[in-house]
Amino acid sequence: MNKHVINALSSYEFTYEKYTAYGQIDGYEVNVLARPLDIGPVLVFSTYMPLEKKNAFISRIKAHNFSMVSASALEFGVVVTIGVMTSGGIEKKFKEVLPVILNLLHEFEAPKKDVCPLSGIEMDDLNSKLAPIPELSIKVRLTNDAIANVNNQIEKINDEYEEAPNNYLKGMGGLFIGALVGVLLTIGLGLLGYITAFASFISIILGTFLYSKFGGKQNKMMILMSFVITTISILLAVFVIYIILANNLMIEADLAYRGMDAFKFAMANSEEFKRSFLLDLVLNLVFIVLGIVISFFTLKKMIKRPKKVE
Repeated sequence: MNKHVINALSSYEFTYEKYTAYGQIDGYEVNVLARPLDIGPVLVFSTYMPLEKKNAFISRIKAHNFSMVSASALEFGVVVTIGVMTSGGIEKKFKEVLPVILNLLHEFEAPKKDVCPLSGIEMDDLNSKLAPIPELSIKVRLTNDAIANVNNQIEKINDEYEEAPNNYLKGMGGLFIGALVGVLLTIGLGLLGYITAFASFISIILGTFLYSKFGGKQNKMMILMSFVITTISILLAVFVIYIILANNLMIEADLAYRGMDAFKFAMANSEEFKRSFLLDLVLNLVFIVLGIVISFFTLKKMIKRPKKVE
């Protein structure tokens, strides 16, 4: 856990793990997340509030015009992100924002830790337990009945995902549209003399997006198909560009070679042509892989099924 976050929370009882902290602030159950890619600590206040009160809370936080501070609603309560330019500014920013959060929670009469944030029922040691929520990296005390309801919802969501139709053919259509856009961009940029690699990135991101929009199920097969289709399409487009360029070179040199013969001749006799072709190939492959990596991690989050609360 970031040392500045620990210092900011030093007045309160918290237990710390690598990127998370769990404890209480002014009687509220609070989870604090401080992950490497976050712009600052994320505070999750567990409390039972109707949606309209949560929305009002968010609006009031926004109205304070704190720099890099945002709020959002969560089924277990409200979330406030305290963004900072550098980690050294966490403690000062924390002191500015926390009193505002607490005042708003009091103003909206948000129940504290003795009330279940899902059901609004009072909790004790017999009718509740501390439940880890792995998808959110937080822990929340809930009544046993609330946990049972959450698990029923999770089971229903997972069943619906498994039973959802998977239209591979329509999904493939989306991949081909993405590939076509990438091919056209590649050829257009190449003939204008620009590096074509960014077209590969656009192609694979667009293709995976359209795959799901057209009815294809988001799974690992989608990633594999998008990689194969995009790679073949883009590399063929690069070949087409360089065959055209080779033809132009032959015409300028008043040589009779055309098509693949022109390409082979240019590769064998022009170091500049050869270097440019290989550079384009490598850059396109790099951007295809980059697109695949981004799509994979996006997909990983989307297809990760929620686990039952234990």
